[in-house]
Amino acid sequence: MALGITSAAGEAHLLVIMTIAMATPFVLAALIVVPDRLPARRENPVKLGDALRVAAANAPFRKLVLTWLLNGLANGLPAALFLMVCAQVLHDPKAQGPLLLIYFASGVFAVPLWLWLAVHIGKHRAWIASLLVTAFAFSFVPLVPHIGIWFFGLISIFTGSGLGADFTIPPSIQADVVDLGELRSGERRAGLFFAASTMAQKAGNALAVGIAFPLLQLAGFTTHGDNGPFQKAALLIMYCGVPSVLKLICALILRGFPLDEAAQGRIRAQIALQAAA
Repeated sequence: MALGITSAAGEAHLLVIMTIAMATPFVLAALIVVPDRLPARRENPVKLGDALRVAAANAPFRKLVLTWLLNGLANGLPAALFLMVCAQVLHDPKAQGPLLLIYFASGVFAVPLWLWLAVHIGKHRAWIASLLVTAFAFSFVPLVPHIGIWFFGLISIFTGSGLGADFTIPPSIQADVVDLGELRSGERRAGLFFAASTMAQKAGNALAVGIAFPLLQLAGFTTHGDNGPFQKAALLIMYCGVPSVLKLICALILRGFPLDEAAQGRIRAQIALQAAA
């Protein structure tokens, strides 16, 4: 609005321009500064069936993929329903922008905290901590209409910080899982493991839309007009109740995850011995 842009199309174009302008220097810096050494040896092509068997035999990988799927669903539900919550529960559609800014900014600024915590207590424990923080914060969303919109902003700080952990810690754990697969099979199939985990995460995000909207329709919820207490309660359950439960389930799955720093050190040492032999 400060630039004289009032239409939705103009705002979308401005967003695209700002994204490209801000991302380009960082992408170029990553390409120039971060080394990308070629592998010492070429990997032979592997059949899909054999690759899937290698992945399925990796127990930590199975845990991680399941966690990624459920956490993707837990993150996808609030993302899909956020605009409805602002309109039907908060009764303040104009709050969407500031609340989203708080949410994503908290995720960015929280990344150093989660990385520090991962170094001191372990990656999977730091991720568990973020899952618990997010689940706890989401449980207070039903109180927002009785307290005020500022309380939703406070909740967004904690839930947004958890998003920062979701985007940084799991890929690091995934690299450890790749090393375990290399030790057991003698082949480094990073592409396979990362593709499977990314597919699980995206599947969870997609399922959020496929599950939330039909269930809300069954509950009689409508975006056109007023909704009763039952419909609004159904919306809140899908927005914050189900994600909180899913986050807690993810924390339970990750409990006792076997690949800590000591185990990873042993795996890397054994891989080095194999390479030397």
